[in-house]
Amino acid sequence: MVFFIKTPRFNPATDYKVDVITKEWTLKNIVPIVREVPDAKYIIVNLATSINLNDEEMALIKKAEILFDTSGRSIRGDNTLSELLNRFGKEKFAFGSHSPILDYLSGQLRIESLSEAEADNETKELLRSGNAKKILAI
Repeated sequence: MVFFIKTPRFNPATDYKVDVITKEWTLKNIVPIVREVPDAKYIIVNLATSINLNDEEMALIKKAEILFDTSGRSIRGDNTLSELLNRFGKEKFAFGSHSPILDYLSGQLRIESLSEAEADNETKELLRSGNAKKILAI
């Protein structure tokens, strides 16, 4: 089955739609896809732009089988990994490194530097590999 979904397509040099996405998507851009195909598995790499959702969108994302990696640049400031674990759930995140572009240790430090109050050892193990193994069925 093929789904055709209205996705944002931008080209700042033209006034018409093109088949190339030239701007990074926000999490809101993913919501229509999840809404159309709610039973699919999603791995969202590099959570890099806005992650603000309304209550209905948040409920949809929480219900869906979605995994975010921990390498995104939106995971900073008020959106620390600890805060995002509380907001989305510990089962929604897995280790991400940006490798080979960036070193893998920075991504690993995001997990390992969480205090016991932020993430116990079980949660850290889910982030290191458990959640990835689950969504990939390995």
